[in-house]
Amino acid sequence: MKRRVARKSATSKTLPNPQPSLELTTPALVGLSACFIWSGFVRSGFGFGGLVLMLPLALLFVDSPIHIIPITAVHVFTTGILTVLLRFSVIAWRQIFHIMGVMLVPVVIGLLGLISLPDAWLVGLVQVIVGFYAINYIRPFKTLAGGRLADYATIAFGGYLSGLALLGSPLIVPVAGRWIARERLRDSLLALWVLLAPFKIVMLFANGVDFHWDWQLWLFPIHLVGYGCGLLFHAKLLQHRSEVFYRIIGWMLLAVVTVGLWQNYL
Repeated sequence: MKRRVARKSATSKTLPNPQPSLELTTPALVGLSACFIWSGFVRSGFGFGGLVLMLPLALLFVDSPIHIIPITAVHVFTTGILTVLLRFSVIAWRQIFHIMGVMLVPVVIGLLGLISLPDAWLVGLVQVIVGFYAINYIRPFKTLAGGRLADYATIAFGGYLSGLALLGSPLIVPVAGRWIARERLRDSLLALWVLLAPFKIVMLFANGVDFHWDWQLWLFPIHLVGYGCGLLFHAKLLQHRSEVFYRIIGWMLLAVVTVGLWQNYL
């Protein structure tokens, strides 16, 4: 990489000034391509985790999450629109709009940075909550203590993180998985990200963040390769019994927790 930028936290309250395009070396181009194939696979295979599981790998090739988040937001919106158009009747719209109703104010608060928590607090809270839900998914699926109130609090916090850095899915998914039938879960989650992504795209654009449109020309088709593979994987995943399906989701959530701990504390 020929030009370096200061590393900033993905949950930073203040967005950076417009940044010059980075010139990537050939190894970095290959590495980023692999990252976005992986991101597309995870997103279409599970309906979540495409950014959080790809970001630590992408940061091996770029210096700041602010170069990756705008690209991912565009990918989330465009591929999600395709899902909404093709799978409209499958999506659990009632539950999705209910979740959006709970999340709307926290999302706006996150976007505007009205509440600033230390990064260590944010990361720690996310890991604890997601880990708790993940363990509950891995063992025989049972009702969580706290019931609906705990679900609402978790979704609200997930909405705040979504507004802050598009990283709220680890908190939103466990609750959505309890409210939405597994056959409709993936498509419903992708529709939810379509509703959330424009908020972040507008805020990033208004703050002059570089969307790296030159990167989009080659990263989006590459992302679609992984996305197509993920669709095939998801079809196979649905063939398993409900207990196996939710156990796999639980292990996936634990993987998210592990990556988050490694990225922030190790």
